[in-house]
Amino acid sequence: MTELMGEEEIFQQWLKSCLSASRDPIRKPEQAKPYEWIWLSWCRWLATPSPGADQRRAASWRDATYGQVMSFVGSGPSPAAKRKKKISEVTTRRYWRVLQRIYAFAVLRGQLAANPADIPEDLTEHPLKSERSAGVALTPRMWEQLQQILPAGDHWMDVRDRAVMRLFMELALTPDEVANLHAPHRDLLDPSNVVIDVVGSKDRPWQSRSLHPSPELLRDLCLWHEHRGRLTPGQAVGAHWFLTARLTPMSRHSLFDIVAPRVAKAAERSGMALPPHLGPMVLRNTRILQWLLQGRPLDQVLAESGLKEAKNLERLTVLVNNSLFSGYATPRRAGRPMPAL
Repeated sequence: MTELMGEEEIFQQWLKSCLSASRDPIRKPEQAKPYEWIWLSWCRWLATPSPGADQRRAASWRDATYGQVMSFVGSGPSPAAKRKKKISEVTTRRYWRVLQRIYAFAVLRGQLAANPADIPEDLTEHPLKSERSAGVALTPRMWEQLQQILPAGDHWMDVRDRAVMRLFMELALTPDEVANLHAPHRDLLDPSNVVIDVVGSKDRPWQSRSLHPSPELLRDLCLWHEHRGRLTPGQAVGAHWFLTARLTPMSRHSLFDIVAPRVAKAAERSGMALPPHLGPMVLRNTRILQWLLQGRPLDQVLAESGLKEAKNLERLTVLVNNSLFSGYATPRRAGRPMPAL
């Protein structure tokens, strides 16, 4: 069971995550002082009664509501009567961004089910909405349609495309990772000992991981491997695994050309609008979102997706409580916080 954190502990855990992140503006603990002031001011604000009320605004930082967040970021910690001038738009955004980030971290740590600082999906014209865009993922309806239109033929291009699509949809690989997969020895595709090794670069060792394909993906990989052996009989093991029609290594662009038309067709068949992005990263995002909604432990999600830190998932947490994606949640997960590390 997730151990609930106090307001100071969750801030310190968030700060620790920021300091370990490779691209976070907070590089030293002393740089976090303004963030800490905003967070603790927010918690003190929650602990005080609203004007004319006798009880505190919320029992704890976990019980805050969207309305309270908007009230705080719009007015600040001081009562309106004590302020000399109106809070600027820049300050409002700064307050909101700090709360949004810390609450997004808390959602990933299983402290609460939803981020109260996230803008509701129906408020499309909210002034803060452009500040932080959500990640792009396919809805369950689109995903189902996409599964139904995977290439079904035995031609080598159909087999290749089906294997490529399943790598994105099942293992959440990135385009570069698929493009850089190398042809294995045939015995490495034996069902009794199946591992797909993804090798990260020297400066990103956390991307290296060993993944286990499903029987369906394994079948497609074996079929493609047989086709590839006939297409390039003299090519040594270790060469790029997936090839174009010209038998050259696939690139990010050629992988996009495999994925995008099928995503567009799935959207059309589902009767829904085209997502803003159609490429392989949409499939990767969707698979990671499924893992989160199905209650997979966060450390396992990070490891299997080749991500270094939870911060990389913040944009997907916006989608966790979006009703469009609720079909991915298991009954056990629906309406409950994500599991903690």
